[in-house]
Amino acid sequence: MSAFDQAMAAVADGLMAVNGDETVTVRYLDPPNDPVTVTAILGDIETREIEGERQRTRTVTITTDPTGDYGGVANPGTHATVESDGVEWPIEAVEDRTASLVRIRLVDLALVDARNQEFISE
Repeated sequence: MSAFDQAMAAVADGLMAVNGDETVTVRYLDPPNDPVTVTAILGDIETREIEGERQRTRTVTITTDPTGDYGGVANPGTHATVESDGVEWPIEAVEDRTASLVRIRLVDLALVDARNQEFISE
């Protein structure tokens, strides 16, 4: 590992120590592999409308070091899901990746009732 990568890993650890939400259980799920419990920086849940349907989205930032103190996933992909407090979110995109951190966009495919922003079952 280069000196730069080591410095960035230290920065990632500092960000997770200050901003990581350890009160929320976050797991990266990629069957058949074992679930990976991680500390994550959780973005706000947002609602968007696509072709007349409303969906919830959110971002999570995790480390890319599986051996680190905060858990991590070296190469997350859109085939996996992220579970946050028991709610499983499909990964829509891997938006930003550095040597130490990755931001992932999640999407909840459940429909949202446009009248009151509550979720309805299909």
